[in-house]
Amino acid sequence: MQVTSLAEETEKPQRDMPLGIIGSLLIASVVYVSVTLVVTGMVPFTEITNTDQHMAAPLVYAFKFVGDGWATMIISVGSLLGLTTATLTCLFGQPRIFYRMAVDVSQPQQRGVAMGEARSHGCCVLLGLCPPCRACCRRCFAN
Repeated sequence: MQVTSLAEETEKPQRDMPLGIIGSLLIASVVYVSVTLVVTGMVPFTEITNTDQHMAAPLVYAFKFVGDGWATMIISVGSLLGLTTATLTCLFGQPRIFYRMAVDVSQPQQRGVAMGEARSHGCCVLLGLCPPCRACCRRCFAN
């Protein structure tokens, strides 16, 4: 979805958008299948149980199982960086989506006002603060 929200930035959207979407899907699929095959070869299926310890971080468990403890830190940091990148990518396209919705009168007109270079600062602040607040509230009010 975030790739398609940036269609205005491309010179030839009719050609570039399908290439970008299909290319990113192919790359992600190849990486996913490759990691799955490697991890399946590392840990016998009889050792995989449905407990929280194994399912919370299956890659970390697989590398601990074969004795490569040093790789667990790299995988954990990589997971943290990947989640951060995914969050920022989702936030990157959201002001454009809100702007289009305001122009199409699906949202209040104040969100569609462009203010020079700082066009979508209010939307960015709103979107940057909502997820952490929601996570904090969920954690505070959990059972």
